[in-house]
Amino acid sequence: MNKNKVIIGLSGGVDSTVAAYLLKQDKYEVIGVTLKLFEASGKFSNEDYIQQVKQIADNLEIEHIVVDVRKEFKSKIINYFANEYFNARTPSPCTLCNKIIKHKTLLDIADKHNAFYVATGHYISVKKENDKHYIHKGKDDVKDQSYFLWQLTDEMLSRTLSPLGKYSKNEVRQIASKLGFKDIYNKKESMGVCFLQKSNYRDFLKNTFPKQINEVKQGDVIDESGNIIGTHSGLVNYTIGQKNGITYIKEPKNLYVKKMNVKTNTITVCEKQELNTKELYITDYSFIDIDDLNKEGIKVIVRGYGLNPAKNCINIIVKDNYIKVELEDDAWAPADAQPIVFYLDNKLLGGGITAAK
Repeated sequence: MNKNKVIIGLSGGVDSTVAAYLLKQDKYEVIGVTLKLFEASGKFSNEDYIQQVKQIADNLEIEHIVVDVRKEFKSKIINYFANEYFNARTPSPCTLCNKIIKHKTLLDIADKHNAFYVATGHYISVKKENDKHYIHKGKDDVKDQSYFLWQLTDEMLSRTLSPLGKYSKNEVRQIASKLGFKDIYNKKESMGVCFLQKSNYRDFLKNTFPKQINEVKQGDVIDESGNIIGTHSGLVNYTIGQKNGITYIKEPKNLYVKKMNVKTNTITVCEKQELNTKELYITDYSFIDIDDLNKEGIKVIVRGYGLNPAKNCINIIVKDNYIKVELEDDAWAPADAQPIVFYLDNKLLGGGITAAK
């Protein structure tokens, strides 16, 4: 394979545009690839979007390829997203998509074009250590995106370039401005799950999966002693740590969702402090080297109803089908199916999915 040729995911944003430019400056032969992931709605169609990205590729003087992966994306990402919510779990589809759709597709295209490398506009660095490849956090802590890439394998990373790792977001914007990309210099970044297109997940499920939504039933809300104290509108509408959306029998109570039971269609609520935990159980885990978990100083990022700061691990027990983690400080409201991601300093070791005890 040609190690001077690289396939880059080109989204039309400032990050991937500048990443492609930097690769060209490093004398790589660059091919931009835009993925059709889902059918865009509203005024801005897929065709408009692709034309804009094509113009960017033309301005960069690089080849541009469009690949339609909508069928696979719906089957493996959107359906997964919906099924998790319908089973009272809170998924993170972006982490799965990065591995089995985006990065995989880029590598497949690289193979077809005899290119050894792939690249993206993530603010990360990929470094080789003792014949293994690790993601490290980039220079810009605010824009660090390593959390969503924990499922990428050593083999994938061995063929990955990360040109933005040594830049801040402001520096990238300045480069784009100097290159004349005024239309994307201050372009508002897309946040959250891409296919929701700024809607909330409840509306998305209602519009996309009406049959399953029609089967959703109201149920009881119980306290930790099993007493019925209210009603909910359907488990799909809640996540661990949520406070709103519950109708109480008497006066409103300052309580939060603690558990959701699909079999009994019940929600258990508790006071806020009861959602603190120092123990995490993690399944479906993936690490560059599982032996890294024997090292001292490991921290984890735990996402709950909001974002918890990184937590120090004081004990990690690895089993065949799960990992038990004991934390120095409490994490608050980690939801089932959310990623727990492990770091040693700025090095990403791997991660897994939270599971009920």
